[in-house]
Amino acid sequence: MVNRIWQKHFKAGLVASPNDFGHLGQAPSHPDLLNWLSSEFLDSGWSMKHMHRLMLNSSTYQQTTRQEPGAEESELDPLNRLLWRFPPKRLDAAQIRDAMLQISGELEFTLGGKSVQGDQPRRSVYVRKVRNTPDEVLKGFDSPTGFNSTPVRDATTTPGQALLMMNGDWSLKRANAFAKKLQDIHGNDLSALIESAYAQCYGRNATPFEIQSAMAFLNNAPKHLKPEELLPDLCQMLLNSNEFLYLH
Repeated sequence: MVNRIWQKHFKAGLVASPNDFGHLGQAPSHPDLLNWLSSEFLDSGWSMKHMHRLMLNSSTYQQTTRQEPGAEESELDPLNRLLWRFPPKRLDAAQIRDAMLQISGELEFTLGGKSVQGDQPRRSVYVRKVRNTPDEVLKGFDSPTGFNSTPVRDATTTPGQALLMMNGDWSLKRANAFAKKLQDIHGNDLSALIESAYAQCYGRNATPFEIQSAMAFLNNAPKHLKPEELLPDLCQMLLNSNEFLYLH
């Protein structure tokens, strides 16, 4: 159990074969740590909340992904199994879909009830799984089919994902809804719109360069458009960015 929780937060478990701890499975990268976490799990009364808190507050989890490998890291641990930096980790399919709905202000938090089609703004856990016609967004970002065990999820990078985010109907609707939400709050104050968009997407303030670049983009609108009419395009760029789609 603690190996699966670790895998959730660090992309790979301490044992990389989470369904197989036997002779055919892989050896743990940190056996002493795995044993200690197991004991801690038992001593905490089998509290998964305690284990999540313990891992998320660790200095290992709080490392940056931006540390580039030096000669020593490249030679001794090129796959980062020893966790000398935080492993870049893309949000999974359901997280991407739900995050876009949350940012656009459309996500419905109702608990329980019937399953829905993927075009409805409910959390992805309620999206109906149909074998022959899976939801386009969930399928595009490697969501498990739900018909067999998936101990480790795929995280592919394909041209189809880029096209889905750039031209897909789902992505365009979320960008338009996000832009409308911002304008309902800030009107046509371009500076406030930009700063709020960055804060909501990334959880941080926009840098002066980002504000300058976004302002230049909006002010470069064709003559028949007002600057604020390009806001959906700016919102779509933010939702397409690595900073939105990956944990850093």
